[in-house]
Amino acid sequence: MGGDGNRCVPGNCHVDADCGPGGYCSPTYGTENCGGLSGYYCHTPTDQCVNDSDCAGSGYSVCAYSTTDSRWECQPEVLCE
Repeated sequence: MGGDGNRCVPGNCHVDADCGPGGYCSPTYGTENCGGLSGYYCHTPTDQCVNDSDCAGSGYSVCAYSTTDSRWECQPEVLCE
């Protein structure tokens, strides 16, 4: 089996229960490190998106967690060649 194995990533949750009643924890794939896993963060009512399809027509293509704004936002997809 391939893969990178275990590694530490930033975040504010490990499981849905960490996010409080009705909250849930999701992985975010970042605007850094070639679009790889950037961490795990809770969804909150301040989020601008929940999944990538919410970003259609926004000029951005992925819903990712912004550590600057502490919420999920539509952001440009970053891929490496």
